[in-house]
Amino acid sequence: MTSPTSITVTTAPNPGAVAVIQLHGQGAVGVLGELTQCKDWPTGRMKLVHMAGVDRGLAGVLRTGSNAVAQLMPHGGVRVVGAIVEKALSLGAALDPSPLPRDLYPEARSELEADMLWALAQAQSSAAVDLLPIQVALWENAVMHGEIDWDRVTKNTTALDRLIEPATVAVVGKPNVGKSTLTNALLGRDVSVTADLPGTTRDWVCCLAELHGIAVRWVDTPGVRVSDDMIEQQAIEVARGVVASADMLIAVRDGECDWPDARSLPREPNVWVVNKCDRGQAENCAPPSARPPVKMTDGPGTGGPADGGTRSARGTRISPLRVSALTGEGLEALTRRVIEQLGLASFPVAVHPPPSSEGGAGGGCLGRPHTHPLPQPLPLKGEGRHSVAPPQQAPQQAPQQAPQQAPQQAPQQAPQQAPQQTLQQQTPLWAFSPRIKQLVSQRDLAGLRTYASPSTSAIE
Repeated sequence: MTSPTSITVTTAPNPGAVAVIQLHGQGAVGVLGELTQCKDWPTGRMKLVHMAGVDRGLAGVLRTGSNAVAQLMPHGGVRVVGAIVEKALSLGAALDPSPLPRDLYPEARSELEADMLWALAQAQSSAAVDLLPIQVALWENAVMHGEIDWDRVTKNTTALDRLIEPATVAVVGKPNVGKSTLTNALLGRDVSVTADLPGTTRDWVCCLAELHGIAVRWVDTPGVRVSDDMIEQQAIEVARGVVASADMLIAVRDGECDWPDARSLPREPNVWVVNKCDRGQAENCAPPSARPPVKMTDGPGTGGPADGGTRSARGTRISPLRVSALTGEGLEALTRRVIEQLGLASFPVAVHPPPSSEGGAGGGCLGRPHTHPLPQPLPLKGEGRHSVAPPQQAPQQAPQQAPQQAPQQAPQQAPQQAPQQTLQQQTPLWAFSPRIKQLVSQRDLAGLRTYASPSTSAIE
């Protein structure tokens, strides 16, 4: 750093209830004292103080020395935060908008843990909340024993990185086949205008959708057709660029309109969907068959578009999915297919709920992630799993002689069940940060040991 003290606003730039401003460097405690007019700062103790004469909030010193760290927590108004930052700059601090994770998370025990906390803050998928914290112990154990499958880590990382930076899924098809209705059904809310008129969607619409805990950027594109509407044609041309950069293509048709023209697409779609199956017109809607069938492979490392590779999907034939965006039929199968194509089906990131009784997506829409199965409620005391009517007493009969008991046999031992693996045992190594990726690519075990070792500068 060029200045002995840097200042960073670690919370979002939008207004909020509370903001967090961090001072880092040799002069951090001195700048904090000037901002608050308070000179006594015991390490690890928060104080309610005035800040730069504009607000009152909590502040404290987390660490002293050449790598000192101090934090201020004023109210989250944009002008309040701006005034405190300006005062700190006038006192000699330098603005550092992108500090290193090790400086941003001084409580981390190691550079590895700091990078994990940074990745956790950037992750878009709720599934990453469970998997990322486990990585610290997994990497510490792996470098301790020197047991690392470098190629497997690289393949796993290509797929699992989708949990931090979501893949883009583009829906393509001719006009009026229900692409926008399908988008609204999967998102659980209306984001695209729908009507029984070709050309209703004039521009592409992008939303963040969460499918069983896995976030994707879902793009609804305008139907490709030739028309005299110059605005519509311009929107179609813009959408072509979005489709060309998408990680996955979903081609949609219905019982009347055919599949999109292959010449209008940058490559062959990954998933084929026949919509409006509730109308009973989904027969004989197979995808174009001008390519030989090949055996599909699942999981990461197959080299396909979902793996981030450049291999074309041409030659992969999959039976089209029959769905009804109106009734929800087939949406769960579509969700599973998308997860499979992203290479994430083999990891403990997507717990598939049982199919909905109504035939819908079973909770795979935005705002309803399924990362854990819901436990069944236990019966109340004196209550069974089923409602049973009170037993009626039978009329008394003459006592009968008890039958002779057969000789008792030795009880049979129930077969031992294999112990269920914990989430940590199921989770593979994931090179989730740029530093780990570099060390893995170099197969630098010594560097990984240093990277994962606890640091004396961490806050105890």
